[in-house]
Amino acid sequence: MEKDAIISLAFALGGHISESEELKHFKTKRDVAMNDPVAFELIKKFEELRNKAVEQMQAGEELTEEQQNELHVLEDAMYANQVVMDMVNTQEKFNNMMSAIYYAIDQAVNGGSGCESGCDSCGGGCC
Repeated sequence: MEKDAIISLAFALGGHISESEELKHFKTKRDVAMNDPVAFELIKKFEELRNKAVEQMQAGEELTEEQQNELHVLEDAMYANQVVMDMVNTQEKFNNMMSAIYYAIDQAVNGGSGCESGCDSCGGGCC
């Protein structure tokens, strides 16, 4: 198979992914979360704190107990917010589908046997 044909198949796969229920549900829940002032603020603050913590750890610095507690409190608040959790759950389902797709491609490229006995070997979603 020629490279152009493979790329064409990849575009077709991307088109099917863009039409998947998993992606549609995630985008819907993400939009709801981004338009909900409380959910948006929780996500924004958490991302800011997490990014700062990652930068700090990459610089070889440890997080203070206060910083760790602040992250945990904010994380708990996010888990308690149904709008945020709806988004997180649909994102997880989409990510699982993408992992299953990657696994299937990897198995085909490397000559693996693919899913075995009910798909448990690949996370249950690739068959």
